[in-house]
Amino acid sequence: WVVRHDAPVKCFQEFYNSPETIFNTLDRLDEAGYTHRALLHPELADRPDAYIGVAILSRYPIVKQGRSVFSEFNGMVWADIKFGVD
Repeated sequence: WVVRHDAPVKCFQEFYNSPETIFNTLDRLDEAGYTHRALLHPELADRPDAYIGVAILSRYPIVKQGRSVFSEFNGMVWADIKFGVD
């Protein structure tokens, strides 16, 4: 459902990725056109069983992004997304 839903920008509060399993979420969304991302824990993206936490994935370019980690798996992510000429 997450991959098939046609929203051009997707925000996740509880994001999990496991490259070797059916939960290979980042690659599946990348193949669906969500090639731009802002992740709370980007260093975990390629690790097995990675709980990344908060994530923004977009079909539009992310021109600026930031993150604040409040505790091990709690934090926030923001992104400036280019849509059209803005």
